[in-house]
Amino acid sequence: MKLPDAKDVFSRLTWLPFSGEVKPLIRLLLRRMVDVIEEPTKENTYRANTHLLIDRREAFIARMNNPSREKEFRAVWNILIIMYEDPAYCDMINEEARWFINSGWDFNPPAPDYDQLGEG
Repeated sequence: MKLPDAKDVFSRLTWLPFSGEVKPLIRLLLRRMVDVIEEPTKENTYRANTHLLIDRREAFIARMNNPSREKEFRAVWNILIIMYEDPAYCDMINEEARWFINSGWDFNPPAPDYDQLGEG
C-alpha cells in the first residue's frame, strides 16, 4: 500500500472536522510513522531524561489494554522522545513538564460523558 502524499494529507486536515475523518487519518499516519522512522532506544540516544522517557514509553505500552492502538501510541511517544533528544526542544519540553507539575493540573479528572458529547 502506497503512503499518502504528506502535502495532500495535511491540506485535507485544514478543512476536515476534528472527529469523523480526521481521527482515522491521524491514526493511519501514526501507524505508518512507526514503520518508517527508526525507534529511539537507549543505544541510539544520549540524554538521561530521554532514557527515562523510553522506559515510560515501554511501561505505557505494556499497560495498554488495546493492542490495536499500540503503534499509534508508540508513534506519539517516539515523537516526544525524538524531539526531546534535540537540544533546540529539550529545554522547552522541560519547561512544559514543570508547568504541568506547578499549574494545579488535575491528574485525575472525572471522565467525560461521551453519550452527551456525541463521539468518543
